[in-house]
Amino acid sequence: MLDQLDATSDSLQLMEGLTEEVIETVRPLLDERQVPQFRTELRQLFTKAAQLGKMVERDRLPIEISREPSLSDSKGWREYSQGLYEASDSDLPSPPMESQVPLYVTPRVYRPATETTPELLIHAGSALFPHTGIFQQSLAEWQQMKNAVREVTKSISKSRKLSTSSTVVTPIWSGRGLPLYGQ
Repeated sequence: MLDQLDATSDSLQLMEGLTEEVIETVRPLLDERQVPQFRTELRQLFTKAAQLGKMVERDRLPIEISREPSLSDSKGWREYSQGLYEASDSDLPSPPMESQVPLYVTPRVYRPATETTPELLIHAGSALFPHTGIFQQSLAEWQQMKNAVREVTKSISKSRKLSTSSTVVTPIWSGRGLPLYGQ
């Protein structure tokens, strides 16, 4: 709908339609007392989006969006869960090469370098790689649990072997016949 906003359209009518469409979609999640405030905030958001869209149309410098993260570009990309899950490198197994493909990416927005200006980073992208952060912490925890289960299993097996070998009773016969009951 926002792409229909131009000098000839009734932007207020389009904004109201879009606002009501969004409210009806999320109404089950809203408390009825929150609807008027949500409507007001949506209108403000849509107004700012339209203003930004108009500004971008007039801007002659290109903006590029990249969805291909680089592990070597620490300024333009960051790990999605950076700082949330830290573990020392010695605790974590080394990742296989196929894990370099990100599982989740938010785009990096930038202006490319020109002859007169350097590259300008507008918004750093983030990527969630399977060999970092939460995945490595979980893998380390999983391996600890597997080792603990293996140790418990060994311990149970060892104690069963000991208990079955110690409960074997060998009868001792006096040699003449079966003892009578009560004698």
